[in-house]
Amino acid sequence: MRPLIASSSARGVLNFVVTLTTHKDVRSYPCRSMESAIKLAERFIAGVIKPRPAAPQPEATPAPEPQPVAA
Repeated sequence: MRPLIASSSARGVLNFVVTLTTHKDVRSYPCRSMESAIKLAERFIAGVIKPRPAAPQPEATPAPEPQPVAA
């Protein structure tokens, strides 16, 4: 996120522009508050980055029974 002071806004008014980038495109969205900018970025990240599925744990194989040794 980067703050942007728009030339058409009233003096002292601060706007935020959220720039979201993927491997396909780049988009920018204006926000009126830092809170709304953070929420937008969080929603974007939640939609793009999916949690990895849990790796299946290999089943424990029982140890082979000891065989008697012939003498």
